[in-house]
Amino acid sequence: NESANVLGYLHGGAIYSLGDTLAGAFLWACSDGTHYAVTRKSEIRFLRPIQTGVLHCTVKMKSKSGRKFFLVADYFDDNNKKVSEILMEYTQILRKE
Repeated sequence: NESANVLGYLHGGAIYSLGDTLAGAFLWACSDGTHYAVTRKSEIRFLRPIQTGVLHCTVKMKSKSGRKFFLVADYFDDNNKKVSEILMEYTQILRKE
């Protein structure tokens, strides 16, 4: 309820934030610690509203090209129906000490 919009549905910004945060954690876990990954662009598609239950999110790498990473975050409700998806592009930059 804390992340609901005025109609009682989960706010789209909360949905996006969850996927972006998980993607960042995923990239950090896959790194050797010498680089950061920064968001270059992302596109979210809302497929159906979610009002109650648990929102499940999975982040997967679609591909990698040089320093660019392409990820997808898929969201499902308790009935395993797709709620939303985000296509994301990140760039790896050298971490300065």
